[in-house]
Amino acid sequence: MTFVAGQLRIASVNLQEGGIDTDTGSDTRWRHTIDVLAGWEPHIVLVQEMRSPSPQHTLRRHLHRTANALGMTPVLGPVSPEPGSGNYPAILIAAGSGLTVLDDGPWPAPGAPPWCHALVQIPRMHHPIRFYSVHLPARSVTAQLAWAEYLANRIAQLGELTVAGGDWNSFSRADAAQLTPQHLQRLSPHLIPPRMRLSDTGQRAPNYDVHDVLDVTGLVDAAAQLPPGCRDPQELTPTGHSGVGRIDRFYTTHALAAAVRSYRQQPTGGSDHHAIQLTIDLATAAAVIPREPLP
Repeated sequence: MTFVAGQLRIASVNLQEGGIDTDTGSDTRWRHTIDVLAGWEPHIVLVQEMRSPSPQHTLRRHLHRTANALGMTPVLGPVSPEPGSGNYPAILIAAGSGLTVLDDGPWPAPGAPPWCHALVQIPRMHHPIRFYSVHLPARSVTAQLAWAEYLANRIAQLGELTVAGGDWNSFSRADAAQLTPQHLQRLSPHLIPPRMRLSDTGQRAPNYDVHDVLDVTGLVDAAAQLPPGCRDPQELTPTGHSGVGRIDRFYTTHALAAAVRSYRQQPTGGSDHHAIQLTIDLATAAAVIPREPLP
């Protein structure tokens, strides 16, 4: 796989229960998503809800099948800490593209976080980039915030060039115009506790706690900082079936944000989330020097 115009292509997708229908075992939804991703030719895919609810598709078999369909090598993360979800994050890395995985994790263990990571050396880059596939808990803003704090702390301490993307199950301040009380009325009742709070006037207001803890640490909402002409669609639009806010987002370390060149999102026909993609200019990224890690 080549680097067209010297750009690294990073996709993120929530498969919605692996793309496999629980009742029938049909993989039609999975095939739709794979078709969209294959058309994008990504070098890195950040996956959420890698799972297999069907007996004929074991988890690891489905993981490797997904990676093989895209010509990629998989890294599997730990099961989500959210009770009963059975979902796993994963990262797929393009085979034969010169990408080298230097490190990955974390190892599955009780209390493992809702993400996985891979440190990848990229051709033309002097320093590797660590990628995180993140899937924060859907039902608790307290749990979301706690894990976001741990993630932001880890990224800040390591000092690496970083791209963290996935399903944050929460809102960004860049979407405030789409998150008025009228918009928020569309949300299903079970999404009210983790995504809203009461304003000083007693109206429903979006909860930005997760975004704020990432932002204050120096992480950048990558799509939001691009000019409209570098986005497809040009306006920031919802990524989930609720039609309210971009719950799927990419964040980059501040120094790496200048290398981001474009963003796109697209429904796949196979999930209740849009797939999203970010491109990074390798020449610009290669000039960025990461900060030394902290003790």
